[in-house]
This record gives sequence, C-alpha cells and structure tokens, in this order.
Amino acid sequence: MRNPADGTVDPTYNVACGSAATPGLAKVLSSANPAIDYDISLALNPSQGKAFVFYTDGLAANPTPNMIACTISSSTPQPATYAISGTVTNGSAGPGLSGVTMTLSGVGTGSTTTAGSGNYSFTNLAAGNYIVTPSAPGYTFSPATWSGNISADVSNVNFTGSSLPTLLPDLTIVGLVVPGVVTRMTSFPASVTVKNIGSGDAGPFTVKVYFTTGNTVPPNGAGALATINFSGLAAGASQTYSWNLITAGAYHTQYNFIAVVNPPDSSGNRAVTESNYSNNTKSAPSQVL
Repeated sequence: MRNPADGTVDPTYNVACGSAATPGLAKVLSSANPAIDYDISLALNPSQGKAFVFYTDGLAANPTPNMIACTISSSTPQPATYAISGTVTNGSAGPGLSGVTMTLSGVGTGSTTTAGSGNYSFTNLAAGNYIVTPSAPGYTFSPATWSGNISADVSNVNFTGSSLPTLLPDLTIVGLVVPGVVTRMTSFPASVTVKNIGSGDAGPFTVKVYFTTGNTVPPNGAGALATINFSGLAAGASQTYSWNLITAGAYHTQYNFIAVVNPPDSSGNRAVTESNYSNNTKSAPSQVL
C-alpha cells in the first residue's frame, strides 16, 4: 500500500477504496491534476479492516475537509492450496457410483461422499503427501487407495467399484439318528444335525420331522411329529439337536422319519434364503412293533 500523503510504501496492508464509485478519488490519490493542491492524510485501523483517506483542497477559498472510507486487508502472502478430485464408477465402463465414502489422510485429513455422478473433490489442501481411500458396503475398489505428493491441483484420481457377490447360506441335514425299530407309544431318543455348507450365515430357521409311510411330506408342512427351532447357523458351522419322541403308528408297519430343514410355509415362503434347497431333506427308515 502506498501512503498518498508522502508517497511511502507500507507492505503490511492493502487498501481498496473503490475509486469508480467515489467521485474525485482517483484524482486525489494519483494527483492526476497537479494544478490542484490536495492536503492528504491516511488513517489505518487494521483491527476493524478499515482505512480512511482525509483530504482538503488547499487552494480553495474555503477548504472543506473530505473523508473517504476504504477497506484494508493484510498483504502477507498466503500459502498456496490445491485440490484432489476424481470419479468413482460402478464397473470399468459403468455409470458414476454415488454415496461412496472418500477418506483423505496424510498432511491433511477429511472425508466426503461421491455425488450422483460419482464425482468427488478435496479442496484447500496444502502441498504434501496424501492418501485417498474409497469405501462402500458391498463393494471393492480398484485401486484400493491412491497416494501422491501434490504441489498442484491433481485431477482424475479415479476408482472403479465392483459389487461383492451375495453370500448365501446352504442348510443341509447331515445326520438324522432314530431307532430302526420303535415300540408304539414308547419314548425313544432321536437327534438331527444341521450344517451350513454355504458361504453366508443363516438366520433363525426350523427343522420339522415327519413320521410317514411314504417318502414325501405334506406340501403345506402340516402334521409334523416335531418342530425344532434353531437360532441361526454361521457359514461352515453345524449343530445337533437331541430329544425324545413318541410315535403311534400301526403295528408291524414300515415307516420313514423325514426331516426337513427350513421348510416352506403354506405360501411357499422360507425363513432363510439359501443358495440351494435340493439338500434340505433327509429320511431314515423305521418299523413299529
């Protein structure tokens, strides 16, 4: 800033007076008309961001003081800042992927989410090393992270998202233990073992056990000899349930115990969505004496 009063330069402050909106100001500050003698002084108030220029026409018969209010700001150079930006797409040629959390670490930290177009940006960054990491439930990203040392704006920091396959359970009865011969109306021990051979965990489900002369169970699941409730089963895990049964049945007749895991209800709905339902049934023969 140049002090109009004596022509000296003070590098600490910048003063802006908006000369276009102030008649005569440009002439006062530049002495564009040397035939007129202006008495000029400058008052600074940096704490309020204000500066005031006072001047009078020293050649006028009745000089009138004039004041012009200006704004003042520090002229200390500010450190340069930069930006990192890019796009996250759903697949290598897919549309932009929105809602992806983008995490920034390094010299500065922060996070943002991608817009509907998949675009994101981090701004006002100081020079230095940074890492950008995308994350979203059900997706993996390539590359997993980006890192770089920036000293200018960096664009096209792009990522490709790929949806993870849905992990489903596959419940199967691996064991059904019942006597080969049972006595009518007499209690006997039985057990059933269920294993989840799928890749996903199973929520709560049931096993129904039937006692029938045929090889199939009622389509609506009615008439079960026993219903066993399981709270769930993790992928790869197995669980055995043991209990005592009593059957009626006709004397000297061949029967089948049939166990069904996660059976459909009367509307065809199942408690657990599985990758395979073909192995949900196991039978064991038995005769009533």
